This record gives sequence, C-alpha cells and structure tokens, in this order.
Amino acid sequence: MNPSSQDKEGTSLRCATWTDSQFLFALRNAPEIRIASLNSAPVSLVDHLAWLNRSLLDPTRRIWIIEWNGEAVGMVRLDALFDTIEISIALCSSARGKGIGRTALAKAMQKNRYEKDTFTANIKGNNAISIALFRQSGFMQSRNPLIYIKPRTQ
Repeated sequence: MNPSSQDKEGTSLRCATWTDSQFLFALRNAPEIRIASLNSAPVSLVDHLAWLNRSLLDPTRRIWIIEWNGEAVGMVRLDALFDTIEISIALCSSARGKGIGRTALAKAMQKNRYEKDTFTANIKGNNAISIALFRQSGFMQSRNPLIYIKPRTQ
C-alpha cells in the first residue's frame, strides 16, 4: 500500500509523522475545530505531544494528513475499537466546501486495514457540517444521536 495517494482533484492522504506535530496542534486548537469537537477545551502543547507520541506508536490507530495540492489542510484518524472502526476528521477552514473532506473520508475508509465490520463517527448534534459529510458518505444515525454508522463494504 502506497503511504501517500493522490487523486485527480489534488486531495491526498499521507501517514502522519512526528514532524506533523505543530500542524496537528494548531488544527486541534483552531476555534472552529474546538467548537465542533466532543471535547472543546483547548489542549496544551505538552498534552498534545504526549497524545501524538502514544498515537503514532498505537497499532490500533491510524492518522493521515490530508493534503490538497501538496499543502496540509487537515487530518483523518481511524481507531480500531472492539467491534468497530471509529473515524474522525478535521479540516482547516480554508479547505471546506471543496469536496476535500468527502474525498479524504472515502480514501481513509479504502485504506482501512482493520478487520472490523462497521465504521462509526461520534458527532456533536450541532455540527451540521460533519453530519452532512458523513451522511453524504453513506453513514446513518444510530439509536444514539451522537453516533453515525456505516457497514463496511468489500
């Protein structure tokens, strides 16, 4: 599997590395990302670096940097849980409305290497942008109003 793949629209994913720490820190603490996050509190640099170190070593977690025409514009993360794969995505405000998120989400699900049957996304009820993105990508709301699910297709 190629660690980076790009499509005709210029959207590509590459595996996150330690050198992405500042970009991911700034993205996580951007006001528009924090307000949409389940945990909207700011994250300290020390806590972020500890999280990134654990995440890069964790075989149940994959983090990709979303690039558009060679520029980092977001991240997508897959977490293999007991029986599902939880997916999370964050985009810089400059990358929204261009189809980059939908393309990155599809690419991440295609790159999935975990043997789980269902993708899930935990989305705040007032996060209309993410709800629309996941619904357009085939996710459906579960009984829990914060969780959207999509059965894995081969």
